[in-house]
Amino acid sequence: MRALEVILTSFAVALVFNLVPLGAPPYVTVVILEVKYGGLGFWPPVIAASLGAAAAKLVMYYLGIGLKGVLRRNRNVRFLSRYANSSWAYLFAFVAAIVPVLPLDDFVYMVGGASGMRAKLMGLMAAAAKLIKTVMEVYILDVTIGFISSALRLSEFALIVAVSVAGVVAGLLVFALDWEALARRLGLLRA
Repeated sequence: MRALEVILTSFAVALVFNLVPLGAPPYVTVVILEVKYGGLGFWPPVIAASLGAAAAKLVMYYLGIGLKGVLRRNRNVRFLSRYANSSWAYLFAFVAAIVPVLPLDDFVYMVGGASGMRAKLMGLMAAAAKLIKTVMEVYILDVTIGFISSALRLSEFALIVAVSVAGVVAGLLVFALDWEALARRLGLLRA
């Protein structure tokens, strides 16, 4: 019974925290607790959390379909719509879902739904990326927070709050960017 509780908690927390657009507390902090104290080891809570996070990205995708009329007014939605069925758009969705701290994937998956990207491919990108991201984040965050906490004598909770706030601020900044102009400046698009 405890095993099911650990798996469901990891899945549910990842799902709920990933449903909060443009940033939420990192779900991996709960997963770290489940890994350390849940009694199942590393993989069951990590896999459950990655599936919960991927499911949330599909919800964002379908939210984008529902909000298509509103989202189409956004310059980034119009930009991504022009490339919705190109392989780089799906690669971008994968990368967005794997980038730590920045909640870029929330917006990319909503835009993907609004711009007509295929749900099955978006789901596969989300599942693969969230598994890789969750594994990396659980390990790195656990080690880093433990090190900083002991070295600076700060509470782990305070460090987690700081990371959460930074993620929300970074997400708002990314949302405000003009992606097309940035892609042109980086030489990814022709002028």
